[in-house]
Amino acid sequence: MSHKTEAETEALKAQLWAKLDELPQRDLIERSDASQWIDYMAHIMPDDAMWHMVRAGGVGGSEIGGLVRNYLGHRADHDFSAHDWALSKLLRKTPAPAHGVLQRGHAMEPIHAERFYKEHGTRRDLDAYNKLSKAQGSRIWMRYSPDDMVFLDQETLFETVDGPLQLKGRVLVDYKAPSEVDDEARIAFQYTCQLHQGAILCREQGIEIIGAMLSQFNWAKWSLKNDFVEIDDELCDLICEAGDHYWDYVMRGEIPDYIVRKRYNLDPVARDSWEPAAIRLGQLNAMKTQIDNEAEKLRETLLVGLGLKEARLDGQIVSYPDAVKISAVSALDEEKIRATLGEDVISELLVKETSTKYDATAMLNKLKELNVDVKPFRKLTRLDPSRTFDKLVEAGFDPEEFMVEKHRVTVEKPMKAQAEDWFEQSFEQLDLPKACQNELEPTPDSAALIAEGARTRATMRPAA
Repeated sequence: MSHKTEAETEALKAQLWAKLDELPQRDLIERSDASQWIDYMAHIMPDDAMWHMVRAGGVGGSEIGGLVRNYLGHRADHDFSAHDWALSKLLRKTPAPAHGVLQRGHAMEPIHAERFYKEHGTRRDLDAYNKLSKAQGSRIWMRYSPDDMVFLDQETLFETVDGPLQLKGRVLVDYKAPSEVDDEARIAFQYTCQLHQGAILCREQGIEIIGAMLSQFNWAKWSLKNDFVEIDDELCDLICEAGDHYWDYVMRGEIPDYIVRKRYNLDPVARDSWEPAAIRLGQLNAMKTQIDNEAEKLRETLLVGLGLKEARLDGQIVSYPDAVKISAVSALDEEKIRATLGEDVISELLVKETSTKYDATAMLNKLKELNVDVKPFRKLTRLDPSRTFDKLVEAGFDPEEFMVEKHRVTVEKPMKAQAEDWFEQSFEQLDLPKACQNELEPTPDSAALIAEGARTRATMRPAA
């Protein structure tokens, strides 16, 4: 977040009020909601405030997929809902600050684009890109900010999930830099809708494209995963219908209901087909409980029998090579030790931490003053248990009051292998039935939802 002077903040607020007056739904936005929204954005997200105000005037490409799913009666991905979306368009809900993935995507876009150009021998089609960037659609709500538009002037090979693909012509491209990329997965429905919304505006502007492409940067493999999307007229129609439907809510100042999952209706046939799996799960859970109980009782008996409850292992290991090994981790009451020995002695006992911890008090105090990275407050030290024990004895204290050993019993590989063999011999592999197809969690597959939209529209058409 950038820090602005009071004068800069007030100037930004004035600009936001002016932009607010240009929104088509301006008369439906309460002044109190607008005032609260503008004040929050000017102070908390000043760099993004104007972008979000402009975005409030329509449906962005990243929003349309969720609206289409809600329009068909399905819940949308990533906690998106038409209900919260409409609240944001009427400025009754402030946007969340951009998270790391979104920020990374913006920062990576030029690097991603150059990689795409180099691998596929192309460049940005600047005229088409600029025309689409400035496009005003026939629908007042339709918004689209293209990442790229390229022209493949010769047959160009792309490796896709469905195999090699030769393309030639103009392609609308969207770049993504997700945390993980599944090379075998097909493009998610919301991305399909996002690209189709861009394709609708291309068609209205007379920009001919052969299709669209989602290019994802695979960090693990340092490669690009490119998914080609053929433009489907049915989905284009569905996008227009869903956008019209929900933008009408905004223009009436109304909020659509949340889409909730339908009540599950048990299919007796499905219930019977899954009975063997349920029985097996019951057996395993019952055995696990019994085995855990017996293992805990035997563990305590073994520790007592070996005399480990009356002495310290202090780093030693009791090993039964074909079964288990017993070790211990010392836990310290650091606050009590610091208060007893004093900081001068404590400084002699510190060793480097093996994991990151934070000085919560210092961090909290500093964060009240500045919005900064927490790394400067990392605690990099902890007490060495063995040396601290000796120092407590040397200082005349009872070290047992300050520490306790937590024993660990670790199963050795030969015993694990025996258990796996026994399990395989005792339990045959289950032949599981096909998973039930119900309406609790609808498929995100584009073709299925497009077909469903077509069926829905068919039922709504009046008879000839």
